[in-house]
Amino acid sequence: MQETLYLVKELRPAAKWGYYAYPYCFNMAQNNMESDCSQQVVQENDRIKWLFTTSTAYYPSLYFSQSVLTSEKMIIQMIQGRLKESQRIISTLNKVPTKPKVLPYIWLKYRDTNEYMTKEDLSTIIMVLKSMKADGVIIWGSSKDVNSKKSCQLLHDYVENVLGPILLGY
Repeated sequence: MQETLYLVKELRPAAKWGYYAYPYCFNMAQNNMESDCSQQVVQENDRIKWLFTTSTAYYPSLYFSQSVLTSEKMIIQMIQGRLKESQRIISTLNKVPTKPKVLPYIWLKYRDTNEYMTKEDLSTIIMVLKSMKADGVIIWGSSKDVNSKKSCQLLHDYVENVLGPILLGY
């Protein structure tokens, strides 16, 4: 992993490099409904500090399950826990020329239902990312999101009526 980062940074020095989902946290999941990352995960992240020192960006995963995160408070806790872990790791880096960017991944749909997120949930996510000073957000999707005329129209309508207006508010 580290050698790959060295190589790609040499090939594309202006790009931001890191690995999807790192740093791990696993908070607010069915087996860990705590807002912070578990001590075990924090220790595991500390053991791979070499990865975080070599990365120029962190890409925590923020995918939401409607059946697990059933309130605005739970969504906020998940985001805060994962971004706090990224910020904690950044605070431990001494000899890096530039602090890594934090660019969380989100999907516009709930993982468990494949339905688009409600306007309220998406607004909460964007608000928390802004308040925690994330450097941006990566909106991810899959080919299944655009594999038919109907699915393309649904995505278009969601961007026009939900995502676009929310982003214009920030």
